[in-house]
Amino acid sequence: MMLNRRNQGAILVLALLFMAVFASVAASMALLSQGNLRSADALERSYLALAAAETGLRYAEDRVDVLTTDITTEKGLIDAELAQQLWQQIAVKIRDDMGGATHCQDEPVVVESEGNITAITIGPIAVGDNDNAATFTLRFEPHPVAGEDYDAAIYQAEPYNVGGGENDFTADGEPVAAANPITAQWVRITCVGVDGDMQRAVQMEYRIDKTVRFAILSRNRVMIGRNVIIKGAVGSRYILTDYLHGHPVQLRDNFHGLTSDLDAALEDFVDELAASDMDGDNRLAVDNDVETANITDPAAMDRNNDGYIDAMDLFIAEFDVDGDGAVSSGEFSSGGDLVDEQLWRLLNEAKYPVGTEIDWVNLRVKGPNDTEWTDAADDLGRIDLYDDYAKIHGRIVMKSTMWDWESGAADGPYQEYYRGSIAPDPLEAATTFMADDSELARFPPEYFDVTQYRTMASGDFQSQVDAPQANDPEQPAVHTPAGPETLESVPYNSPYPYDYYARPIYENMVFENVSIPKGTNALFLNCKFIGVTFVDTEINNDDPNFNYAGMQNADGSYTYSNIVAEVEGENVADTKPLGNNIRFDSCQFEGVVVTESPTTYTHARNKLQFTGSTVFDIDAPSLTTEEKALFERSTIMAPQHSIDMGTFTDPTSDSEVTHLEGAIIAGVLDVRGQATIDGAIITTFEPTPGQAPLIEGGNPANFNTTIGYFESSAGDSEAEIPDGGYGRILIRYDPSRPLPDGIIGPIELRGNRQTWQEVSP
Repeated sequence: MMLNRRNQGAILVLALLFMAVFASVAASMALLSQGNLRSADALERSYLALAAAETGLRYAEDRVDVLTTDITTEKGLIDAELAQQLWQQIAVKIRDDMGGATHCQDEPVVVESEGNITAITIGPIAVGDNDNAATFTLRFEPHPVAGEDYDAAIYQAEPYNVGGGENDFTADGEPVAAANPITAQWVRITCVGVDGDMQRAVQMEYRIDKTVRFAILSRNRVMIGRNVIIKGAVGSRYILTDYLHGHPVQLRDNFHGLTSDLDAALEDFVDELAASDMDGDNRLAVDNDVETANITDPAAMDRNNDGYIDAMDLFIAEFDVDGDGAVSSGEFSSGGDLVDEQLWRLLNEAKYPVGTEIDWVNLRVKGPNDTEWTDAADDLGRIDLYDDYAKIHGRIVMKSTMWDWESGAADGPYQEYYRGSIAPDPLEAATTFMADDSELARFPPEYFDVTQYRTMASGDFQSQVDAPQANDPEQPAVHTPAGPETLESVPYNSPYPYDYYARPIYENMVFENVSIPKGTNALFLNCKFIGVTFVDTEINNDDPNFNYAGMQNADGSYTYSNIVAEVEGENVADTKPLGNNIRFDSCQFEGVVVTESPTTYTHARNKLQFTGSTVFDIDAPSLTTEEKALFERSTIMAPQHSIDMGTFTDPTSDSEVTHLEGAIIAGVLDVRGQATIDGAIITTFEPTPGQAPLIEGGNPANFNTTIGYFESSAGDSEAEIPDGGYGRILIRYDPSRPLPDGIIGPIELRGNRQTWQEVSP
């Protein structure tokens, strides 16, 4: 059909109108899309700027960790004056290292006042390699920060507004304010991230501190046996994994040996961990498809519903008769008795804070600040999710490599010798291999200065023996001279003694701030020691025969009749008068035990053994306030000494109980039986082939820090597992306790995560 010309014109007009509308819509959409693209681009750059700021903060933490490893102090408590001195050393290292790095685009900006660095700015530093990469700039400022408004709203909230003398940010422990600013122990790090024209900034507070951050930190290998729980990190610098038993950290789970079926399940679980555990925590995360790929129903295996499958779940599966996800005391009993009473108590007690008293007869507890007992029958009568179980509540850090361990002593998957669940703090790896000095402080024996304690121990030993004060007024104070009838094995009651001593015996005496002369080699029985008990010994003991000259057999004859040791240019056939090998049995210490620091570890000559009921009471009324503050930092400081705590033969006896507080320093430490340690263990001896006492050979793995019982076939050359069971040992790291003075150690900048905040650039 033909259209007339008028109709054709109308159609043309309509077409033009539609074209105009479409063009307008297209233009609007283009403008809208362009705006959206700009918004999206701005948002993306904002996120990238924030990511750059966070990256910069983590970079600063990592670099400062490395830079502070060789900034040391012998002071245990860092006050404001010392913090200012240490900050100057930190600032110089930041300026020279971070500011001098090739990736730093500008010279560092240093602000000084009266010759001291009060602020330093580093950057910009590019996050990537391309020209358009985001950058970050770091600013370090020690408190009190000039011009800071310490009355601002941020300081009215936690953690800055904590009072009652418990505020770490202020000198008096009260809330932060303009009149009570943050002290010089704190350094603020601010990081500004930049991407294009977008800037985001974050900041956090870091404390200049000195602490080990470990419940156990050892230069020799660490063995942690059954019925042991560690609440804190474990660190081992041992690397000689090509020797028999050369496991840097050897763990036994707490449930082996209860039933044969449970043992079989635990063995199978070790194989599953070797195949599927991705993060080294000796447990499988239920929501991790990779870790549970070989398990049909992971949720069903998580018996206590904590999100993980571990040895505790296998324990519950074995004893949980009614299927309620818990084990009652009745379910864990046989013939009316608990299958393992010591284990039952340990699993229940570990969750309670330091200072809690537990009455197992009446099933009640009294907290450290409580005045009344509270019924706890329901809690103490079952093991469940609320017991928050882990073998190690913390991380494990090793200098060794996994490859060296598995190709050496383990001869296969290391999990065979590394059992029990590990629950690290958030953002921490459960197991770390190849750690450096920034993660594992060295603490060699020469880092320990005991001068302060030696000076405090001014009391004359012989005078206090000659005019004794009785510990128990109802009993006599008795001194029995050394003789054939007082000969005893070393270690006492060990199935494998390596020496014998005819000991003088001092019974039921009180000693105060006493120095025990070298060569005393005594047995102190039911004695009380007040203040500093200083054990003297010869420090020039580096002759390889010093440990062996004068060694005796059970009949009193000499083991090596032809050897002598050279000490300060003289040949000595018997070094016992130069060392000090002492046993304290059922003694009470209202203070600390400190030894001289010998050059070489000689375990037969320089040894302290604590048997019976051993109590350290550092809150005793006999002590001054200043003494209490000093002694709570360490109850035993015995560098390069062998220390034995507890019994070889009677692990469940009520008369064989040990309680220690503060840092425990030893060359090598063995803890057995029933013990609680609220503090940290640092061992100083690094066994080295070709050096004493391994000058003639021997296995360095036989010198180990042992917590609990192991058999000799596992590398414990002094013990076997006793017939009476395993006892129970609880070690709780206390981050609030400073180290004692006299230990030269590295400082650190430790961030407080509660103080993280985004701030204006």
